Amino acid sequence: MNLPFLAIDRGTRLAISKRLIRLMVPITLTFVFIILSDTIDTVFSSQYDATTLAAISVATLIGILPLATANGIAYTAVPLYSYLKQQNKPDEIFNLIVEFLIIGMTIGIVFSVLFIIGVPYALKLIGVAPAIIPLVETYLTYLLPYILGMIAFNNFYYFSESYGFPVFATVTVLLSFCIKGLFIYLLVFSDFVQHSWGIAGFGLASVIFAWSKFLILLPIILMYQNFRVIWHHPLQRLNLSPQRMWQNTKKGIPISLSYLSEWGAIMVMGLMLARLGVNEVGANGIVYSIMPFSLVIVTALSRSIAILVAQHQDEHTLLKQTLTVGIMLALGLLALICLALILFSTLIMGLYKPSAELLQLARSIYPYMIWVLFCLGLNNIFCFALKGLSDFFIVFVILFMTSWLIFIPLGYLLSSTPYLIEPQGIRGWWYALSLSTFISACLSGVRLRYLIKQRQPMPS
Repeated sequence: MNLPFLAIDRGTRLAISKRLIRLMVPITLTFVFIILSDTIDTVFSSQYDATTLAAISVATLIGILPLATANGIAYTAVPLYSYLKQQNKPDEIFNLIVEFLIIGMTIGIVFSVLFIIGVPYALKLIGVAPAIIPLVETYLTYLLPYILGMIAFNNFYYFSESYGFPVFATVTVLLSFCIKGLFIYLLVFSDFVQHSWGIAGFGLASVIFAWSKFLILLPIILMYQNFRVIWHHPLQRLNLSPQRMWQNTKKGIPISLSYLSEWGAIMVMGLMLARLGVNEVGANGIVYSIMPFSLVIVTALSRSIAILVAQHQDEHTLLKQTLTVGIMLALGLLALICLALILFSTLIMGLYKPSAELLQLARSIYPYMIWVLFCLGLNNIFCFALKGLSDFFIVFVILFMTSWLIFIPLGYLLSSTPYLIEPQGIRGWWYALSLSTFISACLSGVRLRYLIKQRQPMPS
């Protein structure tokens, strides 16, 4: 049997693997520091008081939606940056950076203002605890500058990553993470200020975190010699026609909708679990908290594959080799991660100290989490490869269909109704998540295989 991986000569396999790993390592570290920067809010606010913790959790979920919309548009430029670098067209690259910065800022301002005005009324309508609402309103006053800072950083982060220098973003996020922790301590817990800023201190620290990332990364990019050609006579290169920016916005809408589909489905699951009971919410939180760190390496590798796929999309042989080597590397990593989660399950679950009943419930859904993680890893690989080929719309269709037409209806039926089987509670949601992620991985894999076959040159 002629396996595609073995058909690639050893030198080519090693060369592609080295390129992927050089991109993957700094991207992984960047993700780790970003996850830690989100975790630091939870850790510090849990030490302050439970109401502040709850308010920050609610406000963070609210802020994800406008940020995901703007970042979805911005991510459209990643395959374009990679392709234009390969084609040696620095004029176009500078124009894209400015275009997507303007588009992202506009979306961020519009959505943030709408959320700042509308969310307090929505919280009262839903029936959120009255003690939380004024704290959420205070935190939301910092939402707009935070969103704008994150959009500015992400545009330049995507550029440096797709241009082959993600390590710049890694250093930037590490420094900003330290700055954020310092400001939370100074404003909320220390005697540096006369009175503790409370939740306002957390909000201001988040704004400082967002803008410090941008202000640290920008001069690094401007000074680095490989990028200087892009900034040469920049104003003469700008072509900011409304038609062109609208075309780029339309290209990014499917990616934004993909992000919103995933996050929206997770939010619905969280709300439905809150109706089942406190233990269900806690067990789900414990198991879900394991997934980001478990998936971070595979997600970073998936983004690396997307960058190389975008660079070689016109070279069928090299494109196919890159995908083959990347997928085999990712499968190996996924297998090792899942094996570690199985072998060290007792140790991992022992890190949490909830009640015995809650811990038992978390242990019962732990095996489903491993299967979901494996399917999500596969889906990430295939979807990012499709994004590298600019197949954004199909990615959205797959994620929307599996999230909203399979996961949400099936999860509700299995968890809360007797129509299919006896109500399974939280396990019903994880059954549905296991099935939907498996179907999503299969569909995205089939779509990727179809696209590669379509790009195969006709024999002469």
